[in-house]
Amino acid sequence: MLSPGVESQLYKLPWVCEDRTQQPLVLQGPLDCGSLLGFRAVYRMCFATAAFFFFFMLLMICVRSSRDPRAAIQNGFWFFKFLILVGITVGAFYIPDGSFPKIWFYFGVVGSFLFILIQLILFVDFAHSWNQRWLCKAEECDSPAWYA
Repeated sequence: MLSPGVESQLYKLPWVCEDRTQQPLVLQGPLDCGSLLGFRAVYRMCFATAAFFFFFMLLMICVRSSRDPRAAIQNGFWFFKFLILVGITVGAFYIPDGSFPKIWFYFGVVGSFLFILIQLILFVDFAHSWNQRWLCKAEECDSPAWYA
């Protein structure tokens, strides 16, 4: 949705956007193609995936093993999960603009900060454990290759 020619292609499809001159054929109200393009489209897609995974997080609370009946939902039913994700994604594009882009901008800022922080902690932990393993090998084998 960030490609330059997408907007002109969307206006060629009469069932997607209002044609600037006539009402859309299928939709009850006009759909602003601006909400289908650019950063607003990215926010709506991120909202849909976040809502989908939040729903499944709530569904999987207290599932301790793969023998739990709800674990089958996590491990299977891919067709229905895909339909739910597509439905939430399509529905996200009908959320009125209002303050939605601004709110999801802040969700993105906080989420990306937490993601980078967690990745940094995992990276430092990985480097530390790798260093410990190599030092143990160097002390056991008395080989200068492990020090190198």
